[in-house]
Amino acid sequence: MNGVITNLRSLGVFKGRESPGRFWPYVACVIALTMVGAFAVMIPVMNDFFAKAARLAAEHPEAVSVQTSPGGYSVRVAAGHPEVMPDFGLMFGGIGATVALAAALLAAAVARRLHDSGLTGWLGLLPLPFLAFGLVAMPRVFAEVAAGSETPDLTPVLLLFLNNMLYLAALGILVLLLCRRGTPGPNRFGEPADA
Repeated sequence: MNGVITNLRSLGVFKGRESPGRFWPYVACVIALTMVGAFAVMIPVMNDFFAKAARLAAEHPEAVSVQTSPGGYSVRVAAGHPEVMPDFGLMFGGIGATVALAAALLAAAVARRLHDSGLTGWLGLLPLPFLAFGLVAMPRVFAEVAAGSETPDLTPVLLLFLNNMLYLAALGILVLLLCRRGTPGPNRFGEPADA
């Protein structure tokens, strides 16, 4: 818990070094809170979708197919009912705000952790352009798919897939850099952080 409190107190401190013992518990807490925030955004939007689908199914049973099983719930809406689709812009906007908050909470700690192994904190920005592009493009792609065009243009879907692969690669590289051992003794970023 000490690492979490220390990192919260150092949100704007991009200088110095961060030990793995203080960094990783803080990252785990931020990721857990981000997941809770994302679910808090998604649940009302999806509940609204299921309510609309249930109303449509009651009014037009031929337009909606609902299948339930112990392991899942599936709703299929026939073409011509875009009013039932979830508000992806609202959902991804909320998720984007949650992710932006997580990035702000992690920024300084990531920079200090990279400093601990002698690397520049700017490397922490590697995955952000891909993440931002994905959060902007995803609602547009979902809206196009939801529109149910007879001849859908798959180019945006493929670009989003490529972007997501690049994001995962950049995130993987960043995680590997964050896992590096700190340099023993002082380096150009200062003295080693206390464990």
